[in-house]
Amino acid sequence: MDNQVFIGIDIGGTNVDALLADAKGSEIAFTTNSIRQPSKRPVDIVIQTVLELMEETSEMPCAIGVGVPGLVDPKTGRVDLAVNLSEPSIDLGSILKHEFSLPVFVDNDANAYAMAAAKFLFDESVQNLAFITLGTGVGGGLVLNGEIYNGTKNMAGEIGHTYAGPNLVRCQCGLNGCLETFVAGPAIARIAKNAANSDRATSLKNVEVLDAAVVFRHAEAGDSVSQEIIDEMCGYLARATHMLMMSFDLQKIMIGGGLSRAGNALLNPIQKEWAKMACQSSMAAEMLKPDILELCPLDFRAGTWGAVAIAMNQMCITDSAQDFGVVENGSVRSDEMRPIIKTQI
Repeated sequence: MDNQVFIGIDIGGTNVDALLADAKGSEIAFTTNSIRQPSKRPVDIVIQTVLELMEETSEMPCAIGVGVPGLVDPKTGRVDLAVNLSEPSIDLGSILKHEFSLPVFVDNDANAYAMAAAKFLFDESVQNLAFITLGTGVGGGLVLNGEIYNGTKNMAGEIGHTYAGPNLVRCQCGLNGCLETFVAGPAIARIAKNAANSDRATSLKNVEVLDAAVVFRHAEAGDSVSQEIIDEMCGYLARATHMLMMSFDLQKIMIGGGLSRAGNALLNPIQKEWAKMACQSSMAAEMLKPDILELCPLDFRAGTWGAVAIAMNQMCITDSAQDFGVVENGSVRSDEMRPIIKTQI
């Protein structure tokens, strides 16, 4: 397995990134393209990007992994609600298999992020973790017993659509009170605009375009209203991550996505809320250890590395199944498949 190389594809809303890496976690080549190009179907841009990547090196990949937003069936490679591909649904796995004559493994992007963390950011003792993405929306992926947990309907980990409290704002899923309506980027911008239009004294009144990044900057500059908005947001995140800990007894929870760029301005208030819970409950004190919660390193390409990890893991399963003369639905663990790398630029 050490001499095999893999392609990881991360299909985002702006770009499609492709990475070629070996099983030891060494990057061989990387390329990226805009996913939005005139007169080109997004899936054709994905194919173009992979071809460009393969032209950069003489290495022949043994498999392709893909992380993509949407409702993904990892068994078939079909993606429903494939917004980034401008398709209501698409048999992405089949298209790429036909194009490249290689095994292709497709999963939700948040699951890919979780697998990237498990494979490349933590040592092999970390078998149970969650990855939360904070940006325009709120997503989540789970790795349990070292493998992605998809759930019955491939919806496991969708923490953004769990109930967080009363809210008149309707979530994009159709319900009221979802976590996403309290902590996602658009939610923070909405709350900030309401504050700026109120009679409260705040430096937010002087900003033409309000977004989450602006609120964090003004909070760090000493604006009390901005800090209240951040503290409230982090209170919801603290309770949501507490729910994850009590549900799955995790070893790590990692937060990534655009809002994680706020760094300690995001992490510290969540940790503060965890500490309050720990003071009130011996059970919470046992479960909410400060070192459990981490931010994804800014220079780590979690999407592409996660897609590589998915391809590596699935090829390991396939190889093990062939060794035993059976096809298994479950996952087979291999120490050989646990490269540990430093963060990538």
